[in-house]
Amino acid sequence: MSIASSRDPFNETLYGISSSPFLSSVDVSGNELKFTSNENGISSSVTAILDTSVLDKYLSYESESDRVVSNKPFQTTLSSLYLKNQHSISSGYENIFFKNLTSDVAWNPLWQGVKMPQTLTENRGDDGIYKPTARIYTTDVLEVERFGDVIATGEVLFDEYSFFENKNSVYGLDFILAELIDTTIQMKFLVSKDGRDVYEQLLPVQNYSIDQQVRINFSIPLESHGQEFISIQLYKVDLVSLEDIGFVNVRPATNTDDLGQVKVYAKLYLRLFEDKEIALKDDLLNQDISGNIIDQSVLDRITELENTLLNSNNGNLINVESRFQAQKQLINDLEAKVSNLETQIQNILNVFSSN
Repeated sequence: MSIASSRDPFNETLYGISSSPFLSSVDVSGNELKFTSNENGISSSVTAILDTSVLDKYLSYESESDRVVSNKPFQTTLSSLYLKNQHSISSGYENIFFKNLTSDVAWNPLWQGVKMPQTLTENRGDDGIYKPTARIYTTDVLEVERFGDVIATGEVLFDEYSFFENKNSVYGLDFILAELIDTTIQMKFLVSKDGRDVYEQLLPVQNYSIDQQVRINFSIPLESHGQEFISIQLYKVDLVSLEDIGFVNVRPATNTDDLGQVKVYAKLYLRLFEDKEIALKDDLLNQDISGNIIDQSVLDRITELENTLLNSNNGNLINVESRFQAQKQLINDLEAKVSNLETQIQNILNVFSSN
């Protein structure tokens, strides 16, 4: 979409409509957008002429289905797809979350996977698949001062590149400003891995003071399997030019890296997690209540006792029969326990299907 204007007010709406304290109205008339702002009692406006030829080329409306149809793939932002005001589908770095916007609960599913392409020789066997797993959160929310305690004086640019060891589900962080931020600036928080952005969040536009502690509550969890380097940055965005004008100055932490470089103070709010392989119904049918696999030798022993009983004389009959009955009772007990497990599994499946 191109805009015939000396400025680029369409791009300004990326920040302006949602957060600019000066924008007062946006009027749409045909292919014109009129942006009106009021700064310090002075009203001004700019009109953008939208070139809709690109949209017409790739988008069309089907009246029969009441749908807008695209003939090209869509690429969205990381916190991406909203289904009216009820659900959103968002990337949480190494997970995908389906958020109920009414209950404010971020759901994530059980996963299984295949390595692509499956035509490669090394991907054709067991090494080419990931068995179904469930993510189990193993701790309450922890408050972790990632690089140590805060140093009350001094400053460091919030441009952090650090190694993360553990499997973390991170929900937000605190930092402490070392400079003034006014309403002409918007802070932009960015997480990236190997040059690829994995999460971005804009902070509210307001006046911030030096030594103010600021908390970023992530819109969805950011989850990582650990053992990797991740970049965390906090930019200043000029709301007039809409350009990044550098990193935000924040208070440093007591720790330094191996090269002696100062680290930013950041308190993370997170849980640890593990991915547990799913046991299917058939897996449980081959186990007793203690979780041990029922050995085939047990079944072979029962068969042996049956044959001995059939071929025994009267002198051995009572002894063999009593042993056989004891083994038979063991099998009956195991069958009852397996049946109970099946009932529990079915109850769990019913709960999942109802959700």
